[in-house]
Amino acid sequence: MIPEFMSSANIMEPPTNGEDLMEKGEALTPIGSETPGLESSVEPNKAEEQTTHNFFIRKVKIILATFRKKRPSSSYPGLQPREPIVRTLEQCPPGYPRLAALLSSDENFSLYRRFSYLHARLLLYKQDELRELEADLDHLDAIDENEDPSLLRSREKDDALSGRRRKLMLAIEEKFGEYAKILAAARDMEGYNRPPRRDYLSVKRYFEQVPPVCNVESYIFREEDIITLKPGRESAWLDDFVERAVQKLSCKIIRKLFCSSEQHKKADPESSKVILHSRRRLDIIASLINFSSIIALLILPVYILLCLTRSSQMGSSTGVVISVLLVFTLIFTAVLALFTRAKRHEILASAAAYCAVLVVFVGNVGQISPG
Repeated sequence: MIPEFMSSANIMEPPTNGEDLMEKGEALTPIGSETPGLESSVEPNKAEEQTTHNFFIRKVKIILATFRKKRPSSSYPGLQPREPIVRTLEQCPPGYPRLAALLSSDENFSLYRRFSYLHARLLLYKQDELRELEADLDHLDAIDENEDPSLLRSREKDDALSGRRRKLMLAIEEKFGEYAKILAAARDMEGYNRPPRRDYLSVKRYFEQVPPVCNVESYIFREEDIITLKPGRESAWLDDFVERAVQKLSCKIIRKLFCSSEQHKKADPESSKVILHSRRRLDIIASLINFSSIIALLILPVYILLCLTRSSQMGSSTGVVISVLLVFTLIFTAVLALFTRAKRHEILASAAAYCAVLVVFVGNVGQISPG
């Protein structure tokens, strides 16, 4: 078969009388001269190029159409989209199962006991055991010093003759390992943060409204011994204010805006009395408030100072200009202290830079052309 992109007219027929011409001795065309029709036979014509181009375009369209047909997941039943699996509070039976579902539903609820008293008791107990072994070792050293001082100079000789010190050292090693392990665990436990007040009250309120366990096992009421597993993050007065405002204004619209679908599935506010909010969305609102405040504190004083310095009573407005600088610098410092967790030296440096910017503006305001 002839391929689709090749036309039968392009196949050149060999000359039938070529041999006759050679036999008759007719003159051949010289090598240097141009042969008529040679270029048309060597170079493909435009029709052939267009046909080949169309052929490849059709092939590409066929391949793309094939991939489009295979893309939908209906062709692969095993890859059907599935909703995320969420463990809800209502699915868990009352008691420890439902309490565990609540504590794992949000990082703010990961509150547990530190057991500081037990750590102290264990450390004191192991510490006194080591004290007793230390006294035994001192007593053994005193005996060997009086009877055979050479045993204190050679560990190998002491192990070969009696072996009492070796057994005592093994006991000390065991007790010291236990003591060091408990000591390291206590140090790590002290590194955990105390939960924010709002998180503690949320879990405590759940224990009071829907008691998940008996009174003796209600650990949440030991407030001084509660820690949180949530890693430390930037949380200031503004974050608490936004969260309290969202909780007080709780309605269907607010819950839809500040609660993700997974969180809504975990706990139904109507039945479980638990309201979960997306921390990321709350942080966005707090950041918007923070940025808006900073921008306002940069624009308002500049506008006020510009109006004051351009007033006709320039001499009498100097005190007012200084008062404006002082007031807005104090407001800027308060915003940094309440809206962020900046340290004291960071607040002082930022306030000084802010005041310097306003002073430079006041000094150069005369160079700004009015209007």
